[in-house]
Amino acid sequence: MYGENENSGINNNDINSNNSNNISSNNDSYTEPNQTFVDSTYRNVYYSDESGMGQSANRSAVNSSFYEDEPKKKKEKSGKGKKAVKFIAGAAAFGLIAGAAFYGVNAAANFIYPTQKEETKQVQLPVTVTNSSGNASGATMVLDVSDVVEEVMPSVVSVISRLSNEITYGPFSLGKQEYDASGSGIIVGQSDTELLIATNNHVIEDAETITVTFTDRTPENLTDDISVEALVKGTRSENDLAVIAVPLENIPDEVLGYIKIATLGDSDSLRMGEATIAIGNALGYGQSVTTGCVSALNRQVKIDNKELNMIQTDAAINQGNSGGALLNLKGEVIGINSAKYSSTGVEGMGYAIPISSVVDIINELMNRETRSIVDAKDRGYLGVKGIDITSDYAKAYGAPVGFSIQEIVEGGAAEKAGLQKYDIIVRVDGQTVEGYEDLSELLQYYKAGETVKVVVKYIENHEYVEREVELTLQKMSQ
Repeated sequence: MYGENENSGINNNDINSNNSNNISSNNDSYTEPNQTFVDSTYRNVYYSDESGMGQSANRSAVNSSFYEDEPKKKKEKSGKGKKAVKFIAGAAAFGLIAGAAFYGVNAAANFIYPTQKEETKQVQLPVTVTNSSGNASGATMVLDVSDVVEEVMPSVVSVISRLSNEITYGPFSLGKQEYDASGSGIIVGQSDTELLIATNNHVIEDAETITVTFTDRTPENLTDDISVEALVKGTRSENDLAVIAVPLENIPDEVLGYIKIATLGDSDSLRMGEATIAIGNALGYGQSVTTGCVSALNRQVKIDNKELNMIQTDAAINQGNSGGALLNLKGEVIGINSAKYSSTGVEGMGYAIPISSVVDIINELMNRETRSIVDAKDRGYLGVKGIDITSDYAKAYGAPVGFSIQEIVEGGAAEKAGLQKYDIIVRVDGQTVEGYEDLSELLQYYKAGETVKVVVKYIENHEYVEREVELTLQKMSQ
């Protein structure tokens, strides 16, 4: 494991305008000249007195305040006055009768044809609830992914690489120290003779032996795990990818009965926030499950001086998860878990290789010849010495990344094949070479006497051109 790095609104102006209109209509009043207004906290009421003059008054069930009129002289009553009074009284009586009739007609009409009140509309937030399938639009709450995990778990395996370091004390060798490194893998195919598993190159790099463990999660037995030795099919270090193979004859029938080939999804259609599930051999304890979401897309992550385009997720990815599956809620593989950014104060930053970007590479690696490490005494050699052309050097000087030949061993395989000094080896047997480490790791699977194709780049007319040669590997000269 590697370490790194908007609303519908309510118009306030409308509200204020309505309030203003209400306030002004409630304060409308009539005031006669030469009247003194007595303060009141009640609504103004317009009424008519005996003289027929209109006045304003404040009415209340508890108290009333009126406008105070100036003293008026009494008018003598006459015959004309009496007639006027009778006329006014008759008109008032007619008005009362007509008003009562009009009120009765309206009441009857409302009883027969009731007026519908306009419903009050409420404003609320739009919320869409979906199930864990994630097919509906809107917010998705992942509560249970057990069905997806149960379906996909048989296609994810644990990978254990046996490594060794030579222990020295000064000029003296104290022997080798062996140790195991844990990782994960995804079953991506099956041929007539082999089960093919994709993983990260750094999981199996420099491994002396590789062991694949199938986790038995059948109802009959929930604890018995089956381990089988695997061989390298092909690697691509610049993409941190590898394919390993397990002979079918070495896999028990009951295991073949429940393991599955993974279904690959479309990582190009991923969206930020989409739910993710990570399955892998975290910390070497066996298969485990974590969940999260797509935190970011197209993250450029630098691992061992290689810049990779990655999916960022907050699903926990720990040591041992490398090579395992990053899934969507349909159980499709959308990425190969590869790295975690580890630093003080940093949480939930894991990275996976987008599966759609490496399908062609995986297909090519799956169809290579399966190889195992050859004993040092039988191993084949090119017969060259040189230096690495790193990516930084290549960018600065326009040279291709690879292994630059600085010296050719006389009578060796490179000399016989016509390789020249300053040729830059970029591929051997179809596999990319970015330096001495890649070259030596690759050649440990080839015996002396085997013929391989080597691609080199060299300068011609002030530019680099490419050519391919075949050479027969030789034993290291004594």
